[in-house]
Amino acid sequence: MELLEIKDVQPEANAVYYRQKYDATAHFRSNIHGDLEVAIHFIVETDPLGQKKISVLIKDSVDYPIIPLIWQLKERVLELHNNGHLY
Repeated sequence: MELLEIKDVQPEANAVYYRQKYDATAHFRSNIHGDLEVAIHFIVETDPLGQKKISVLIKDSVDYPIIPLIWQLKERVLELHNNGHLY
């Protein structure tokens, strides 16, 4: 299953400046399962040394192994954050 995009990103109000929380929709495509859109929640946290820690939660049930999906989502979230697309 391939991650096509993360869309409808909505930031969640947060008083902690080093932790940013978001809700979004992830769009996946598979040759076997077709297109799949799932609701996700993710957190980008910066530690004191500047390293980013990404946490991802898939809110919907998925009929596919979850770990490869989480890896793809974490990579894409980090890419979006590093390119300044998350606010």
